[in-house]
Amino acid sequence: MIRLEDISYVYSKGTPFEKTAINSINFNVNQGEFIGIIGHTGCGKSTLIKHLNGTLKPTKGKVIIDGENIWENKSLLLKTRFNIGLVFQYPEYQLFEENVYKDISFGPKNMGLSKNEIDERIQSVLSIVGLSQDILNKSPFELSGGQKRRVAIAGVMAMRPKVLVLDEPTAGLDPMGKKLILDNISKFHKETNSTIIFVTHSMEDVAKYASKILVMNKGKKLFYDFTDNIFSMFNRLDEIGLSIPQISRIFMELEKKGIKIDKSILTVEDGVNMVSSLLKKGENI
Repeated sequence: MIRLEDISYVYSKGTPFEKTAINSINFNVNQGEFIGIIGHTGCGKSTLIKHLNGTLKPTKGKVIIDGENIWENKSLLLKTRFNIGLVFQYPEYQLFEENVYKDISFGPKNMGLSKNEIDERIQSVLSIVGLSQDILNKSPFELSGGQKRRVAIAGVMAMRPKVLVLDEPTAGLDPMGKKLILDNISKFHKETNSTIIFVTHSMEDVAKYASKILVMNKGKKLFYDFTDNIFSMFNRLDEIGLSIPQISRIFMELEKKGIKIDKSILTVEDGVNMVSSLLKKGENI
């Protein structure tokens, strides 16, 4: 569905401030996948995802969506921006309308949809993001930080993109707010069979929600594989200063103490199930 071919991007090209943000990246995403992108700040994650819907044009390489180069003509680029919804970091700062209804309907209106269809889409996304009907007439600036974040994400979801791309969707939220946002995104993924790509610094979040992970380092693709395969390479991740989920480290320590465990423990839920199983077998933990 998405194919990046030898993508590079240089900021301020031809000036004394020239900087290569991403370098010769090849990356494929299939329909319905849930992809996490991890790496240190400044490694090129945000620059990479801005290429997926044409927010940035590559200095070198091609962005292929459904078999077509999105930069071949303007109509194809516009279609791509509707089909691939990009939610920037701190999207609540992009809210600007006088009420929530107008903010969520902004994208669908630009798609030329009728009022009835816009209303139907708004009702649908409210349910998905866990917002009530009575919020529609409120000013977005009266809402809590988590509510603002959900309204901004709902505005992109209302366009029903084939691909939802999110840059640090839980940045700055408390643990409950983070869980609610990610559970809502997971719900949207399951109900629509859309493709999800999200950038995060949380190893726990990417372990719980992503089926595959792209690891970036210094502007390059380092690894791209299924989640359990990525975290099984904990020594390589340590070398570049990335960690594995804390629950995985706990079970690694248990293994060192001679307790036979499944090394694929990545989430707290997995850990609870594993401990319960060990206790039933009479293991002394």
